[in-house]
Amino acid sequence: MDEVNVEDVRAVMVAARGCAMEMIQNASYIQRELPDVEMPDELRAETEQVCTGLIGTKHDVISELAELDELLGSGDSETEVGARVNRIVTWPGLDIMQMHELVSALHSAARENPDHGAAFVLVAESAANIVKAFGPAVEAAEKIRGQA
Repeated sequence: MDEVNVEDVRAVMVAARGCAMEMIQNASYIQRELPDVEMPDELRAETEQVCTGLIGTKHDVISELAELDELLGSGDSETEVGARVNRIVTWPGLDIMQMHELVSALHSAARENPDHGAAFVLVAESAANIVKAFGPAVEAAEKIRGQA
């Protein structure tokens, strides 16, 4: 990165914080509703694992945002700012890929047994909420990468 555009970095931070909040809200919602939906045991375990991952990533992103905020205030390395922005958008992206795999498996399970349809809808709608919140963070990060 040649020069850090603080306004652009703050836009990433705001969008990433929104995405992190969406991740924890939807993961918590899935966890609350999971006991009430019918689904194969292995997919229930995978769903719990994905939710735990989402919650962990939310905490990691929020911590990284705090460190990035301090870094911006200190005027430190533009390279470090770029690396932190990359982490902030990469981590949720990895969780989203896992959610995609889970949604695909739940869709298959629902096709085999319609009683599993509620589990598919529960996770698919939550995944869509997270992806929708993730988009602005990626777009803001791409703007910064375009300045590099």
